[in-house]
Amino acid sequence: MITVKNLNDSIAEAERFIKRAKAARMAVESERTSCFIESMKWTKKEFDERWTPVGGPETSACRRSSMDLTRSLARLRSRK
Repeated sequence: MITVKNLNDSIAEAERFIKRAKAARMAVESERTSCFIESMKWTKKEFDERWTPVGGPETSACRRSSMDLTRSLARLRSRK
């Protein structure tokens, strides 16, 4: 249900998610750079095809905050 409280909650969750997503992006970019330096025997194309982010606390926090945002948005869509 769209109420002022639910709107405020959703805005807060969205801001929290954006903060966590930016931190996760920085962590993944940093990890990618260090992995690329260690694997200089590959071409950039080979590295791009093979590299997958491992993740860590930042990506876990991003995943959790995305679920919290999803729940908050679901409350906006509900009719109860």
